[in-house]
Amino acid sequence: MDVDEAAEAPAPTEAQTRSEPDTDEPTGVAAVDAALERLRDREGAPVEAHVEIFDDVQRQLHEALAELEE
Repeated sequence: MDVDEAAEAPAPTEAQTRSEPDTDEPTGVAAVDAALERLRDREGAPVEAHVEIFDDVQRQLHEALAELEE
């Protein structure tokens, strides 16, 4: 992308620029809510622990999707 293309690009929406997911409200889906709760564990955790937390959240969500397919 050159300078002219960047100048013509539309401004990102608020959702595109938000760095943190809105995890304060429950979704009503127990498995998703548990995964979001686990995601909150990264707050205050050392950066080194974030990968483990993200892996765990991904696993939880993958399992929830697999259950929907059954």
